[in-house]
Amino acid sequence: MESCAMSEGYQIVEPACLGALVGDPKCQDLAILILHWVAAEANARRTLPGGTVEVLKVTYMGSYPALGVRGQSPDASADETDVRLAELAEELVRSGSVAGLIAHATSTGIHWRDFSRSMMGT
Repeated sequence: MESCAMSEGYQIVEPACLGALVGDPKCQDLAILILHWVAAEANARRTLPGGTVEVLKVTYMGSYPALGVRGQSPDASADETDVRLAELAEELVRSGSVAGLIAHATSTGIHWRDFSRSMMGT
């Protein structure tokens, strides 16, 4: 899973439970790592049938990372997608283990600082 620049065809999802983290520029690298973990879990669990979840750079009154969904079933509503990803993010934040996050961070081979800077253009 790679990061993508904001483009048409994606539904943007901003889980409320990650809002404070995503909104703090000092925590941007950590926010991107956690969003990447949520996206990987969503894809592995097939949370959105036919859809792929990625981490995107959103530009709206500044730039920030968010989840982007592409290619899901035409029967899925935008609200349903928001709810499913928000629930998964909440589950991972509340009951997911730090060990799970560390395993994700270290198993991907991604250099997180470089990934974050490249994605966000900083």
